[in-house]
Amino acid sequence: YLAAGRFTAADLFVGAMVNFMLQFKLLEAKPVFTDYAARVTNRDAFRRAVEIDARLIAEAEAEVATAE
Repeated sequence: YLAAGRFTAADLFVGAMVNFMLQFKLLEAKPVFTDYAARVTNRDAFRRAVEIDARLIAEAEAEVATAE
């Protein structure tokens, strides 16, 4: 991790950016980046956030579909 060998708010921000950039091939997939992104995304809180995002997106899409 970035600070003192433990997960901090800095990892939330940088980890999100590294993960995003890797997904869209804006950052070379070197082990230092892929391993870091794996550590950041392999957390229960990250998985819960992804589930919440997916649910909110589905709800928003359903609202748009019913409005049309």
